Amino acid sequence: RLLAIVDGNAALDAAIGLGLLYETRGDAAAAMKWYGAALEQDPDNAPARLGMGRVGTGEGASPLPALPTPGGNN
Repeated sequence: RLLAIVDGNAALDAAIGLGLLYETRGDAAAAMKWYGAALEQDPDNAPARLGMGRVGTGEGASPLPALPTPGGNN
């Protein structure tokens, strides 16, 4: 079943989701890796391009707010 996300829309969505995850955790390098993987599949993908723009320059980027931790005091 995991082979179903190796390519196609599921793989694209997974790459963008991982980019968002790492972006919210403050790991710009990992976020860029995953947004880049999404852009390799679809160079015109707006969410991936926006994500890359937020983390790609490191200057003037507006990072997403951190996600609450389940059971945490957020």
